[in-house]
Amino acid sequence: MSWICSVLLICLNFNPEMGYTSNEGFIEYVKACTLHLNSMEDEVNRVPVDLVVAQAVHESEWGRSRFAVEGNNLMGIRTFDSTDNQLKPINIPNSSWGLRIFETKCESISYYIDLLNNSHHYNEFREERMVQYISDIVDLEKLAMTLAIYAEDIYYTQKIIQTLRDLMTTKSEQKPGYRAQGKKRAAANKPIAGVKPGFAINPEQMEYERRKLMEEMSSKLKPNRRQLNTMAAVAATKEPKYFDEEGKEKEPTLRILSLGAGVQSSCLALMAQEGLTKHKPDYMIFADTGWEPSFVYEHVEYLKKAITICPLITVERSNIREDLIRAANPIKGSNEEWKSFAGRVPNPPLFAARPGGKVGMLYRQCTHDYKVIPIQKKMREILGIKPRHRVKKGTIVEQWIGISTDEAMRMKKARMYWLESRWPLIEMKMSRADCLQWYRDMKKHPMPGKSSCIGCPYHHNDQWKNMQKNYPVDFEDACEVDDKIRHGLKNTEAELFLHKSAVPLRTIDFQEKPKQKDLFGETFDPEFADECEGLCGV
Repeated sequence: MSWICSVLLICLNFNPEMGYTSNEGFIEYVKACTLHLNSMEDEVNRVPVDLVVAQAVHESEWGRSRFAVEGNNLMGIRTFDSTDNQLKPINIPNSSWGLRIFETKCESISYYIDLLNNSHHYNEFREERMVQYISDIVDLEKLAMTLAIYAEDIYYTQKIIQTLRDLMTTKSEQKPGYRAQGKKRAAANKPIAGVKPGFAINPEQMEYERRKLMEEMSSKLKPNRRQLNTMAAVAATKEPKYFDEEGKEKEPTLRILSLGAGVQSSCLALMAQEGLTKHKPDYMIFADTGWEPSFVYEHVEYLKKAITICPLITVERSNIREDLIRAANPIKGSNEEWKSFAGRVPNPPLFAARPGGKVGMLYRQCTHDYKVIPIQKKMREILGIKPRHRVKKGTIVEQWIGISTDEAMRMKKARMYWLESRWPLIEMKMSRADCLQWYRDMKKHPMPGKSSCIGCPYHHNDQWKNMQKNYPVDFEDACEVDDKIRHGLKNTEAELFLHKSAVPLRTIDFQEKPKQKDLFGETFDPEFADECEGLCGV
């Protein structure tokens, strides 16, 4: 991974006893030690070399402090354990703490790296490092800002940042900043025609992915019962096996990939295309609701050209947008007028607000009718099964669904006796972040956006913000539908809305910074998780 350092040959021959006699020699020693230690860590757990150098310079006064000379402690590592070998501050000889004594100076750097990688005090550092690792653009000053707890000095992070800047300007040949390096790499890698460069299709989606990643990491650090159950489900998910009546293992009749054209299902489809899955699907099926975002349709067109291992088929029931408007505004005197709203359309989970401020949510039927049923009809058609005829006994259709490990609560078994759900990403232990990382490492396929209907009530504010800023035509479309469904419910004063605030969508300014302090509050609503069929947003 180019984002932190390359492991040079010097790492293999590094001698922790080597010394230094100048500032330049000190820097080379710290660099060589850090490269050596980083070579033994997973890429994501490596600490940027320049950050280690800056802290070592600040903590040890260029390796000349008493603690560095007498205790080999370059990083200012304290201990409160009286049994540890330590040096007490000269001016506080009876202090309850001291500076640890290490056998070598490199050992103190090893202790420092272990501290950043494992102590709960540095969760924020690890989260920021993960985001930068995925985006492949290091911002050392951002990382330094997460280390305020390292020292009691309230100006500590500012001092480390200033040291970083001084080190950059004192080099004989000034190295470009890390952001500049990232831009230079991006310019050097000429994108393939039709491929959008970068980590996400725009900064707003980048922020969405960042929050999703933070949420995933937080759940791993402090899992609740639901998350523990999810982790157990992931661990238990394995490749399914099929047997005939004699107990002999057999292959499924068909393998079908349900394509949502989002991050995960597209990753699964392209991995199959690249030969990175154990099996290959016989067909890929995209169910078009008629109200997908413009970038989804663009991505589907790309996939139709990129996928050559099997046919990619588009199916549809009807246009959910037009069905929704028609159901909310039935023609007077028609038979539709006497039906309930749910009787007129397989309704999305719209928000219903009653006078007095109570807001509820309609049950959701749209995924089943606009996604699941059309795909299953196409499967039956491929099998050659006529309408209202049973599928032959012994037929097995393996349906691949692009759910990742962080969304394992969405896994549900198929209801049809001839249909077997399979989750290859979970079998490969891939999370959404891993899928994003795969796109970035491949540098071959475009990064897809978040797949779901334009006016899906499950949208979170960061998704509405993305649409309002970057896809104004789609946002105006959603606002128009929101306006037209207001009085769709029969025999009630309750009004219908697309947004959970139960106010007209066009009156909300999603560009305004939310007052909500909870980092994950606008990214994931746990109560929605079990409702999803696992086909819309993957």
